[in-house]
Amino acid sequence: MTLRHLACRVWLHPGDPDPDNVRPGVAVVAGDGGSVIVDAGQSPAHAREIQAALRAADLPAARWLVYTHHYWDHVWGACAWPDVEIVGHAAGVEPLRAEAGVGVRHVRGRHAPDSSVVLVPDSGVLLLRDC
Repeated sequence: MTLRHLACRVWLHPGDPDPDNVRPGVAVVAGDGGSVIVDAGQSPAHAREIQAALRAADLPAARWLVYTHHYWDHVWGACAWPDVEIVGHAAGVEPLRAEAGVGVRHVRGRHAPDSSVVLVPDSGVLLLRDC
């Protein structure tokens, strides 16, 4: 599957529309210092598909990985992203904003108490996962 361009520097690796397949979409925010990956993919194989799509689109290599929440279908693929900095806690938010121009805000939610959204101000995009 290929990446779909959403706006400016934001791309989407679409999820599977069949809810029985539990394969969420993964966003990519491209930047000069590297790409921000929003959620890891639901498995290492899924993460490798996203990596291949990233290369095929000629986007910068992944540098950061943001967890929008802790559920398995958003984090299990993380083991396939060995050379990235993982942002899953408030302490990682400010460096990500300073270096990549991407904001992360904890919003809680019914789905998961640790739900976060990702804001890409220069692209006019707010990425909501399972909020």
